[in-house]
Amino acid sequence: TITAITLFFPQIMLADFVPADDEENAANTMILDADDTGGDVTLQFGGALAEFLRWNSGNSWFEFSDETLVLDASNTGSGADVNIVANQGSDNDGTLRYNATSNQWEYSNDGGAFNAIGSGSGSVVTDLPVVQVRQAGGYTLSSATWADIAFDTTDLENDATILEHNNTNTDRIDVKEDGIYMITYNLNMEDAATTGQWDSRVRVNDTTVLNGSVETNSNYQGEYVGTAITFYASLSTNDYITLQAQRTSANNLTAQSDPVMTIAKMEGVAGADGADGAPGPPGSGSTVNIQEESSAIANTPHSALNFIGSSVTASDGGSGVADITITGDFSSENSFHVPEAASDPGTCTEGQVFYNTTDNYLKVCTATNTWTAQGRRVPDMNAFVDTTADSVVSTNDTTNYWDGTAPSITPLSATNEILVMATINYVPGSTADRSVVVRMERNVGSAVTCGSGTQVGDEAGWMTSDNDYDGTSMIFVDSPATTNQVYYTLCSDADGTDSGGTIQQIHFTLYEINDAADLAEIYASTDPSLQAGEIVSLDSNLTAGVKRSKKTYDSKVLGVVSTKPAQLIGNTNGEGVTGVPVALSGRVPVKISTENGPIEPGDLLTTSSIPGVAMKATEPGYIIGRAFSSYKKEDIGMILMFVGTHYADPRTTW
Repeated sequence: TITAITLFFPQIMLADFVPADDEENAANTMILDADDTGGDVTLQFGGALAEFLRWNSGNSWFEFSDETLVLDASNTGSGADVNIVANQGSDNDGTLRYNATSNQWEYSNDGGAFNAIGSGSGSVVTDLPVVQVRQAGGYTLSSATWADIAFDTTDLENDATILEHNNTNTDRIDVKEDGIYMITYNLNMEDAATTGQWDSRVRVNDTTVLNGSVETNSNYQGEYVGTAITFYASLSTNDYITLQAQRTSANNLTAQSDPVMTIAKMEGVAGADGADGAPGPPGSGSTVNIQEESSAIANTPHSALNFIGSSVTASDGGSGVADITITGDFSSENSFHVPEAASDPGTCTEGQVFYNTTDNYLKVCTATNTWTAQGRRVPDMNAFVDTTADSVVSTNDTTNYWDGTAPSITPLSATNEILVMATINYVPGSTADRSVVVRMERNVGSAVTCGSGTQVGDEAGWMTSDNDYDGTSMIFVDSPATTNQVYYTLCSDADGTDSGGTIQQIHFTLYEINDAADLAEIYASTDPSLQAGEIVSLDSNLTAGVKRSKKTYDSKVLGVVSTKPAQLIGNTNGEGVTGVPVALSGRVPVKISTENGPIEPGDLLTTSSIPGVAMKATEPGYIIGRAFSSYKKEDIGMILMFVGTHYADPRTTW
């Protein structure tokens, strides 16, 4: 007979535990703190082990006593995905999933497609190769000349195959792979007694100062100033960098925090579409560093696109060239710099840009091997003087009499001409009769080699005797038909007979001329309908304004609205609704009528009763100029006129 059976169960600690009712039991639900009395709820496993799962009611989160939470630890899922869902729903909003097929973690923020995080067999995010070094224990800047800062051998580095702190030469960080590197350093100094000043910089291979690394600082007595510099550099295998500092004030400076320098290779940060600093498209929201195989330019990144290198091409994937837009107030950090050169490169393809430091113009390649100056609105004029004496040569055509920078000019348009003026001062060498002959040669793109250039203008010569000082001048118009830099020089000519004389000085003036021939000044107007060729008079309602002339022999006549001014000056001073160029001198087209008789060349012209139109002047009054051609039609036409506004009597004077 069995009188009793005793069952022993592990201890169950009932703290605020309420069994569920029948309906809840049917739903396989056990409720902890069912009566809502509050406080933490803990499931403890084992007495001595004391591992637990706890609901922290104060912070409203679950807590684990161990560091590891294993999902599907028994592999009962047979290779199924494991999901952690922040918002349970059919569209998988806010889900972190381990993909059992691809063996990698994935995430979805919006219930759409899952995005991979790293690779299943590797780390979630590939670390940047990086080295960080510091000098701990107090640093004193005592050198008044540039000196390297030596760092402690205790450092941080994660890939010595790419970047390594040199523990022998502790001031160096060695670079072992080509690439773009981000470099940061911090240097906080103080002079407790007075104002302290110091400079800092980073050099590569103990020779070249890296662009963007130089900083100058100062502090007031008892205060310290921190230098925190970040810049990018293109470095090569076997390069090394050093941080340098020098004090420029009298006293030694004391560091208020450890000097620190960090360098990281910009590559391998995984993104949805690619990687930063590596070939291929960039990751979403990442920063793109574009480089070419040359030294880096100064760069302090403040935007999503950092240009590193001297040549950058942006493409939109095949349909054309992508636009590059730089916005914000002008500063060294958001301005765009183009290459500079003292002369036009010999070859170019359409779209290339550079700045000519000799002409001081930005130039664009508008056609193959054709540079066009930008931003210039008036013709160019250059003057040159050569004061070096040269012996006259009469035995060849190849001696260049010009010394120093060759005379040159860059036309604004290929249709413009060049007025060439040269004056030659000569000193004879004997009393004998002799002749001196010189010639002018021109070359496009580079200085002239006498005998190989293009002869322009006529030869110039003179006869001399009895030690007479003499010389000559040359004036002609040349048509180089180019927008590239045009060079001129004075050459010897074998047609002369002189020997022993010298050319003491040469004066060159090169002036660009075009088909425009008037000087115009901008005047304000309240009439936006004014047209080129119309005569205008002073408008008394404006400080410096004009209006269309409306009466004969108008005493307030000022000039003619220019059609194509050769030079333009002045402005509207903010008056009126528009501004017009008024020709004050030179040749200009003007509207004309035969209201006062047919026009003949040389006739004086004045204002007519037709607004803005000229007529022949036949009586004393104010005229606006002289006609260059005849006009006999009854309707209004246009002729060329020489501007000259003044009072005259056509019967006796001009």
